[in-house]
Amino acid sequence: MPTRRIPTPRRLPLLFALPLLAPLLAAVFFAAPASAHPHVFVDCTLTFVVDAKGLAGFREEWSFDEMFSATILDDVDANHDGKLSKPEVAALKTGYFDNLVNFGYFSHLFVNGAAVPVKKVSDFSASVAGGKVRYGFFVPCPVPVDASTTIALSVFDESYYSDLYVPTEAIHVQNSGRLHVVHDVGPARELAFYNGQVVPDAVTLTLSPQ
Repeated sequence: MPTRRIPTPRRLPLLFALPLLAPLLAAVFFAAPASAHPHVFVDCTLTFVVDAKGLAGFREEWSFDEMFSATILDDVDANHDGKLSKPEVAALKTGYFDNLVNFGYFSHLFVNGAAVPVKKVSDFSASVAGGKVRYGFFVPCPVPVDASTTIALSVFDESYYSDLYVPTEAIHVQNSGRLHVVHDVGPARELAFYNGQVVPDAVTLTLSPQ
């Protein structure tokens, strides 16, 4: 099962310095070196959607740690009821989520070994459960299958400002049954980051006609 890794200290870029938090957080993080660990922890669930033609895309669900969740809610939960109304979800999306397009939503996708930038998502949702803010979104990525096709996905923030963790049991394949699908999880050493100190895991799907 994947485990969280703690690297040596370095100054971290402020990936979550979004419009609502930029002045405050910039002062904090650029005033002194960052500590030797990520500042945001995210538990992720991945669901690959396979239809009769091939991969239709994949859905990600993120659950943030309590501390960062409290920061988000302090900004967007206007009536402080611990819930997110539609206007509050819209404010959250604008203030915290949309900026992640500049980082490919931390989703590193490869089709037959070639990198495919993630530039678009749909069906964004946000909610609160157990004091944790949760995101959900779909990444449309139609990949037709003529013969055997290999798709690999690794979810990580290469600055290591945030630690995105995908347990093996949180990886799912929704298959229409028209294609043969095999998936595996293992370290992607070629994607090592943080000066090579952190090796992310990748989910690899092999799709082929029945």
